[in-house]
Amino acid sequence: MELIIKYDMSILQVPTTIPCPESTTTDWIQAIGAIIAIIAVIVGFYQLYKDSKEKQSQIDTLTKLAKQSKKQTNHLALQVDEMIKGNELLRKNVNLIQKNVSISEKTLKIYQEKYEQDKLKRKLEIQPQFKLDASSTNYRLSRGNTVYFDNSLRLTFENIREKATIKEFFRLESNEIEIDFSEYIDRDCLKGTSFNKEHKWESSEPILGILIHYKIIYEDIENNKYCQIIEGKYGEPIKIGKPIEII
Repeated sequence: MELIIKYDMSILQVPTTIPCPESTTTDWIQAIGAIIAIIAVIVGFYQLYKDSKEKQSQIDTLTKLAKQSKKQTNHLALQVDEMIKGNELLRKNVNLIQKNVSISEKTLKIYQEKYEQDKLKRKLEIQPQFKLDASSTNYRLSRGNTVYFDNSLRLTFENIREKATIKEFFRLESNEIEIDFSEYIDRDCLKGTSFNKEHKWESSEPILGILIHYKIIYEDIENNKYCQIIEGKYGEPIKIGKPIEII
C-alpha cells in the first residue's frame, strides 16, 4: 500500500538567508523557531507513516486471516456435507447388516434344527436294543425222604439292532435271586448276536413270585449311553423295557 502524505508548505517559513551577526535577536529566534518547526513536522510525518505502516500490516494480517478463515469454513462445510452423506451411507449399511444378521440367525436356526434332526436320525440308526427271552422252571423233587424244589431261571438277551458294548449289569432291588453278569461287562455284542445267563438253585419251598429287577447299561459305536430295565417275577412273565438314553 502506498502512503501519500500531503502538507501545506505555506505553514513552514524557511528563512532564505542566515541572519548576520548584526541582525537582531528577534531575527535569530524566528530562524531557529522555523528550523525547529520543520524538524517537528518531519518527525510527525515519520511517526504518522510508521503508525500507518503498522496499521496497514495489521489490516493485511487480518485480511489474510479472514481469507484463511473463509477457506477453512468452506472446507469444514464440505466435510460436514461429506459427513452427512457418510452418515446416511453408514445408516444404510447398518440396516443392511441388521437384515443380514436376521437372515443369518434364521439360517443358523434352520441349520441347527437340521443338525438336531440329523443327529437324532443318526442316533436311531446306530442305537442298539436288546430283546429278552426269559424262561423259568420249578421242579418238585425228592431225595430219599426229603422233598425239595429244583429252580432254574434262564435269561437270553439278543441285540436286535446295532453294535453295543455292555458297561454295567446289576440288580436294582435286593431279592433272593442274584444273578452275576460280570462276565459280560465290556463285551461287544453285535447285531443279531445274543448271550444268556442261567441261574439254578434249590429250595425247600416253592419260590414263585420273587421279584426280578435288573438294569443293563451299554454304549453304541459313538459312545452314546443307554439303559434297559428288566423286571418281572419268578414264575411269571419277565419283560425288558425300551432303550432309554442316559444324558
